[in-house]
Amino acid sequence: MMIGYIKRYKKLLQKILSTSHILFGLLIIIIAFTLFPNDSSWGSIYAIIGSLFVICGTILRLQGLNSVRNVLIVGMIILCLFGFFNTLDYIDVEAFGKVPRFSYIKRYDDHTVEYQTLFYKAIQKYPGTKKEYVYIAH
Repeated sequence: MMIGYIKRYKKLLQKILSTSHILFGLLIIIIAFTLFPNDSSWGSIYAIIGSLFVICGTILRLQGLNSVRNVLIVGMIILCLFGFFNTLDYIDVEAFGKVPRFSYIKRYDDHTVEYQTLFYKAIQKYPGTKKEYVYIAH
């Protein structure tokens, strides 16, 4: 009788802990995208930290990576987060004229800054002036 109660309590505690990890990670991601400007790398750093919380919460929810199904679910979540971040970054550049948040190379010239991402190259002309604009180089 007591063992059944302890097992149910442990499962409930694990569900609460995993859900709180996932929600905390999502909160960090939302705050990272809204609080930090695209020019700052801190937004991307905190978004990745939030993603790690979401992934850890999912692993806790699935009770470990002990089956192929669980590994595939976690892999799909990682791919979805990766796709979400890159799509959101592309929309920011294309529709709103902001610099990409997830770039791995920045090249500075006289009146341009070139941002290289995994899937495209964005160029910022006349940074810091009234004539500043950002476009995607095709």
